[in-house]
Amino acid sequence: DLKKVLRLAGESNKATVFLLVDSQIQWEGMVEDISNLLNTSEVPNLFDGTDLAQIGEGIAARAKQAGMDGSKNDLYNFFLQEVKRNLHCVLCFSPVGDAIRTRLRQFP
Repeated sequence: DLKKVLRLAGESNKATVFLLVDSQIQWEGMVEDISNLLNTSEVPNLFDGTDLAQIGEGIAARAKQAGMDGSKNDLYNFFLQEVKRNLHCVLCFSPVGDAIRTRLRQFP
């Protein structure tokens, strides 16, 4: 679950590896989510307000130590910084067939 992986890396401050094999891709929208994750360290609309509130509570003390003022925006930006620092994505795609070429063109 991508939510759990992001929370582990950002909120729990644990070095995390997200391993995705091309056979695990159930729909092409997953590739777009991974592309967003690699480019911006977030997946749009993945977390709802309740999740964001829990994340904010979980990282508030660390964010304050880092000099953040504790606003929702600052807490979310701190969360994204922690995700960038702790999350490593490993993509394993087979070079056989057209699927990898198509995905690379759509999501460089």
